[in-house]
Amino acid sequence: NNNADNRVITGSGTANTLNGEANLFFDGSQLGVGTTSPYQYSVATFESTNGIALQGSSQSRLLFRHTGGGTNLKMMDIQSSNGVMKFRSLDDNTTATDRLTIDSSGRLLLGTTSAHAFGDRMFTINRDAGSGIELRNNSSSTGQISFSDTNGSGIGAYRGYIQYQHNAGVMAFATQSVERMRIDSSGKVGIGTNSPTAPLHIYKAAHYVPTDSGKASGGIHVRGSNGNAGEYGGAISFSCGDGD
Repeated sequence: NNNADNRVITGSGTANTLNGEANLFFDGSQLGVGTTSPYQYSVATFESTNGIALQGSSQSRLLFRHTGGGTNLKMMDIQSSNGVMKFRSLDDNTTATDRLTIDSSGRLLLGTTSAHAFGDRMFTINRDAGSGIELRNNSSSTGQISFSDTNGSGIGAYRGYIQYQHNAGVMAFATQSVERMRIDSSGKVGIGTNSPTAPLHIYKAAHYVPTDSGKASGGIHVRGSNGNAGEYGGAISFSCGDGD
């Protein structure tokens, strides 16, 4: 029944018949389940709206290995147990090292299997000798960490950001989608300006501060919590010696 090339044949123990299974295809090197055209780079291709199920009594495991044996055989596996998924490296199938874990709360743990006590930390990186995150770009592009409050494309997608512009050697910091501060390639810091001309360059369009004269000014405003109206209760001191 269902005669066709490369069908997997099954037999009936009661009807004494052979049947070419319509949903199983094997050409000697590739297996297709639900398809007669297995993906060219795969050993097995599964086509089903239900997906693939790996079932075990306490855990499920998918192992990646090569056929060469010997000492220090390197392998990788994906293991799932009690709602936790682990990606591990193995030596000779005996020593497993957890590399990445997704816990039952959806937290991503890299280099550790222990999430922080604060449940809002969705991504943890651990390395005893020191750890870091690298954003790699080419020399003419921009790397950015964005803080968003929407999945749309408006300004809420980058409400705050930290940005490094590789072509200019500039680090920029933004709030409310507007750049507020930058460090240029020579180390000058600009607040309110993207062209600092001094080690610390602060710019603000003229505004009124509570002085007796009421004159417009820009710059650094130091104000304390006490004092009479129109008086300053804070100060910046400049000293040139060890005395008072």
